[in-house]
Amino acid sequence: GLWKDDKQEGIWEFYYENGSISAKIYFKNNKQDGLSIHYYNNGNVSEKANWENGNLNGEAEEFYYNGSIKRKTKWVNGKKLTEQVFDSIP
Repeated sequence: GLWKDDKQEGIWEFYYENGSISAKIYFKNNKQDGLSIHYYNNGNVSEKANWENGNLNGEAEEFYYNGSIKRKTKWVNGKKLTEQVFDSIP
């Protein structure tokens, strides 16, 4: 990512010690803005969420380590509207 006027900007990528990616987070004017994706150390996605001006906005999804869906939530300006929870599939 970039620092612009002491503020985080653009895509920031974070990595595990083994070199695999742990997160991709977009920033605009020092606030999360856009799609953020977090990963387990096996490379599977653990969480995806849309952000707008530092607030969750839109759909967010969480996943089990095996990749199956764990939870879906819908957000508007940082307030949770709906939530669905799913059982783990081995």
